Amino acid sequence: MEAEHARTIAKETVAETFLALGVDMRSPDEVREMQQDFAFMRYSRTLVYNSTRSAIIALVVMAASGLGVAVWHLISSAKAG
Repeated sequence: MEAEHARTIAKETVAETFLALGVDMRSPDEVREMQQDFAFMRYSRTLVYNSTRSAIIALVVMAASGLGVAVWHLISSAKAG
């Protein structure tokens, strides 16, 4: 009986907390919308992470290409001169 009482109190506390955050846990539509919001935030986070990673890779490739061109220019000018 005491475990059931604790479970009821915990459920009510969680429901009140979510209600304070603007989500009525008794409404399936609001719960679904909150889940979609979480999914969107996860998508946005991974998109930013992947974009940042791609930008860093592009910068490294550009720097390596520039260094390669500089070395090639030095070698070809040394052979010509």
